[in-house]
Amino acid sequence: MSKTVRCKVFQREDYIGGDDIFALVLSGSFQFDNGSGPQTVGALEGVNFRQGVRYRRHITEEACLYLFRFRCAEDVFGSGKVVFQDQKRIESTLRLLQLSDRLVGQDGFL
Repeated sequence: MSKTVRCKVFQREDYIGGDDIFALVLSGSFQFDNGSGPQTVGALEGVNFRQGVRYRRHITEEACLYLFRFRCAEDVFGSGKVVFQDQKRIESTLRLLQLSDRLVGQDGFL
């Protein structure tokens, strides 16, 4: 499940999630600390908010985020910042996600 969120502040800056959430930044930036020291996440970068891990986070520049909620027994991304090597691929994937969001009907299906 995914959704796009535009925010100036996080609703909960001190956060422990019940699910894994991968946040992919479309624009803007935010900082987070999962106990390993603060990290900044900017456009076309992501962070995996792992279930049960405590995060302190705040928006540093108004951000637009794609949020992907999932549950996985495997530690796919770790619990920190993810920097993609192929940013053109991420940009094209985001364009497809945005197109599919516009095509989804009111009943939630394409």
